[in-house]
Amino acid sequence: RGLWRFDSQDCGQGGWRSLEEPHGMALQADGKIVMTGLTRRSKVQIAVARVNSDGSLDTNFDSNGVRRWGLNPTDLSKDFGKAIAIQPDGKIIVAGETYSSSCTGTACNFNPFIVRLNPDGSSDTSFNNSATGAADPVDIGNSDDVKDLVIQPNGKFLIGGFTRSAKSSLNSDYMMIRWNTDGSLDNNFGVNGVVQTDTDSLDQGHSIIVQPDGRILLAGTNRSSVIISRYTSDRVLDTSFGHH
Repeated sequence: RGLWRFDSQDCGQGGWRSLEEPHGMALQADGKIVMTGLTRRSKVQIAVARVNSDGSLDTNFDSNGVRRWGLNPTDLSKDFGKAIAIQPDGKIIVAGETYSSSCTGTACNFNPFIVRLNPDGSSDTSFNNSATGAADPVDIGNSDDVKDLVIQPNGKFLIGGFTRSAKSSLNSDYMMIRWNTDGSLDNNFGVNGVVQTDTDSLDQGHSIIVQPDGRILLAGTNRSSVIISRYTSDRVLDTSFGHH
């Protein structure tokens, strides 16, 4: 029928609730499809599912085809998978946002993160020497929205999106964050691995790609306009691109 759907037979205990809200999808070299999003079962957690090329769940991935987990089980943080990419060796990178469930109101700032899974869906504990395979969430001091993720040719991980002064604020700036291959922030990129660009009060990055020469393209919106910004490989706006 050309349609694939999570149901109780596909996902086992919990059924389709194992992945309630998909946000990102990537295609493996073997034709399998990997998705990330979130689950709202007992708490909001990251969810990753893998589907075979024929549309059936890949039961070799975390035993039933779906992995769900949190970055900080003791804190009961709320974690959202937003974008996903596959390394050449088959390891899976997931980017998203997290915040502590103990916060309230405007104090609940969403902090970007990346995690790395082994091809079988288990956490890659060699990544940032973390039990959950996660790089430390980046606290910019704002409320951030991760929209896209790319793996650069040199293996570094780059996300694009936007940052706001607070969760309830309408003011936003373009945001990029880059990590090294070991999960540490790339301090040669912007300020402590973070680039923020303010062109107006409503700047929102949505899609990011890296050119073969290393320059970075970030597409998004600025009020009612569509914007494409180009940066040099170390985050400086490329003034030779477009009009200003």
